Amino acid sequence: LLRKGLAVEGLFRTDGSKAELRQLRDLIDAGEPVQLDKYKDVVLIGDLIKLYIQELPEPLILSQYYEPLLAVHDLEPRSAQVDSLRRIFSLLPQVHQDVLQDLLTLFYQISLNASVNRMSVENLAIVFSPILARDPPPASLPSINSSASLKDAEIGDVRTLIKIA
Repeated sequence: LLRKGLAVEGLFRTDGSKAELRQLRDLIDAGEPVQLDKYKDVVLIGDLIKLYIQELPEPLILSQYYEPLLAVHDLEPRSAQVDSLRRIFSLLPQVHQDVLQDLLTLFYQISLNASVNRMSVENLAIVFSPILARDPPPASLPSINSSASLKDAEIGDVRTLIKIA
């Protein structure tokens, strides 16, 4: 994606071929060797990344950190938000940290070309916040009242994570 996708408008926001995505996913799931750089449609690779993140049994930002993650949104000054996000990040299992760091670095690189690809930090946060940190069951969120507030907090936190990647 870094070599071919930085100039692709709407990367992660537009959809590639569902049939090709299913075929590629089946190959990977079957343990077949796949050369992703041979695929010319980088949107397909973006779709594959989104699909695998979305289908993880537990989100990359574990459900137990969902409410603390939302609370970060209300902290002032911004340095307190950054410190709190880094603390939550450090509590994640190492594999989650590694994957998240790679993704956030990719998102940051993509956002540097937002004038061409239209994928600003904000747009990337809108696309990925619902799958990086998913809502736990509603009964476990007593302090957040509206779904709009939840989405704003998620987007704001993912936006900050991308910027500090």
